[in-house]
Amino acid sequence: MVKFTFDSLANGNAPEAQITVYDDDRKPLVLGAAQQLGRTGAGGSVYEIPTAPEFCAKLLKPQDLADAAKRKRILSTLETMLEMPECARNPNLAWPFGLVYDKEHSPIGYAMRRIPKDYLPFKAVFGGSMSVKRAFPAIGRKELAQAAKNFVETLDFLEAVGVRPADFNPENFMLNERGEVRFLDCDSYMIYSRSGKTMTSEMYFPDCAAPELLCDPKTIRAPRTLEQTCFSAAVLSFMLVMSGQHPYSFVDAQDGTTTGTPSENIIAGKCPLGKGAGCRQDPRWYALWSWLTSGLQVAFITTFRDGHANPSLRTPLATLASELGKFAYECGRLPERNDLAPNAPKPREANIQPPPMAFPTRGYPYTPRPQLPRPQMPYPQYGTRHPARRPYGYGERTSNFGCNYRPFGGKQY
Repeated sequence: MVKFTFDSLANGNAPEAQITVYDDDRKPLVLGAAQQLGRTGAGGSVYEIPTAPEFCAKLLKPQDLADAAKRKRILSTLETMLEMPECARNPNLAWPFGLVYDKEHSPIGYAMRRIPKDYLPFKAVFGGSMSVKRAFPAIGRKELAQAAKNFVETLDFLEAVGVRPADFNPENFMLNERGEVRFLDCDSYMIYSRSGKTMTSEMYFPDCAAPELLCDPKTIRAPRTLEQTCFSAAVLSFMLVMSGQHPYSFVDAQDGTTTGTPSENIIAGKCPLGKGAGCRQDPRWYALWSWLTSGLQVAFITTFRDGHANPSLRTPLATLASELGKFAYECGRLPERNDLAPNAPKPREANIQPPPMAFPTRGYPYTPRPQLPRPQMPYPQYGTRHPARRPYGYGERTSNFGCNYRPFGGKQY
């Protein structure tokens, strides 16, 4: 007997229902419940392609295809995305690289790169150090910082080709234990096409959105700016290296309870990072914050405090990626930085003892060699005490080529 669930009715297909799709050459492919990957999402259903396991096919929802205006907008976006093969070649993007048709050769979906099974959404590591260990038992802050760096670098790549993600939902970005990332739902991105058309998106995630988007709902329909991308990138990067702590989360100074939601605090500009913030960071998270490198701390403070009212001051993507890379390197050098739950905040710089190294390098404490007095060779008869200068005399002089010669056979000293 076939198992019946209400989810099967909500998806619009029976558990044993099958659908036949076709490619550009009208080659058929039968997809069924056995090939479906996960549940049907907001954009449609995803099926694996048996003949190419590293790829999958996303079929749009029937109700979206039935709406003529929505169908036209979706297909126009897909056609624009297919004009950008450099994005399809990027392994970090689940980018469309071909349309999928029904038997009337009408587009009903697209083929894209499949996300490997060892990837999990960003949200899986946003519940503190224990959630990180449950998701990836063998990783530390170094891998999380590397994932944040790859995430920001991929955003910088998309910006260079004229693409800006609109919805920074942590469920739309994935990572693995090696710090590699993947981007999902690329069909919802805002695209500046080469033909001059701009594909906008009204989707957004409030807890990661820039304050100007939250304060003025009319700007949601306008094209997103680079400064808004920098803000959202900084929020998700901060949450990665801080195991889920939001940069706009603070506690009441009296009873220690969390005050407001992240989106409310973004609107109010209440960020507890740095001196003179006017609000207090949760003491349980301060140790994690203190072990960040000073350059990365400055990058976050510049974006969340200085750049809150002035978007032009927000840290650029390239600078943020560079600081995340430096922090990942330091996590590999100092075990205390790599700890997901440090026992104590970072001490002063003078008290940090680096691991022993074969050769002393600049910036490490070392014992300077004693400065010996410079030897002096007296030449009182020539009026000089310079140790290396040879006196000239008795017909000896220096030629234009810097060598000495004795034109009169004088004695050379």
